Amino acid sequence: MDLDRGARLRERLIELRDDALSRMIRRGTVEPGHLPLIAGINAALDALDGMPTDADTPSRSVVSDDGGAIRLTLYTEAGAAPHWRSPPAAASRSPAVCSTRPDCGFP
Repeated sequence: MDLDRGARLRERLIELRDDALSRMIRRGTVEPGHLPLIAGINAALDALDGMPTDADTPSRSVVSDDGGAIRLTLYTEAGAAPHWRSPPAAASRSPAVCSTRPDCGFP
């Protein structure tokens, strides 16, 4: 990954996370809709930390769902890169996921 692009992505993710946390602090309440967002941002930051700075651009991705969690694995010419794994509760409530699963009750 280009070091400059990686640094910009990291900065933007941190800004998004800090903004969501600041809104909850200002309101004095936990906003359930923000929790999956924050968890996803933290997972993306963890994946960036584990990714070598000279990593190839992913050439394909695979999404897998074992019924408990959803995984996103990126593949480069060198093999599988670090993957993202959703928290089970966040995955089951995601509108994108629920729209593909009849048992979610999402229209």
